[in-house]
Amino acid sequence: MRANMRKEINKAVIANMGLPDDTVLHGEVVMSSLDMDSLDEIELFMELERLFNIDLPDVRLHEIRYLNDIYILVAEILTD
Repeated sequence: MRANMRKEINKAVIANMGLPDDTVLHGEVVMSSLDMDSLDEIELFMELERLFNIDLPDVRLHEIRYLNDIYILVAEILTD
């Protein structure tokens, strides 16, 4: 897994949700606890695709429950 991949994903989540820059996120964060609506999710996933130059499969996006699920998905795609 890329060393700073998690930091980059966390920054994207923080920016997308308008959270304070000093917000500490970890893999156990439940995505629904961030009060993301479906548009927020789409915008976040589009930002991650742009940031990492990847395509996130729609079918896998529905499986995401925790921030760690995003870390794993992005890492899997980057190593393929």
